[in-house]
Amino acid sequence: MMKGFISLIAVFVIVILLISALKINLRGNVDSSSESALNSNIHIIIDTGIIIWTDYIRRPIVTVWSKYILPFMKGEFLSGLKTKVQEGSTLPPE
Repeated sequence: MMKGFISLIAVFVIVILLISALKINLRGNVDSSSESALNSNIHIIIDTGIIIWTDYIRRPIVTVWSKYILPFMKGEFLSGLKTKVQEGSTLPPE
């Protein structure tokens, strides 16, 4: 019984810390009108999306785009195979 209660308190503390890290003002949203609370939440979601894009997603997507997709679309991806076919053999030299 006590283990479940302690883990519930720990989860509650983690949720409070997460809310404070995202700078969500719960009192301001309760006291303000629904429109301003909605606008505030929309700005928080947009800012969080921008942070996630710039810090986590942008670099891998740009790397995959520039190293694999763009050369494939330009026809440079299979250039090594084309030269081996033109030489007559796809096997490496012995």
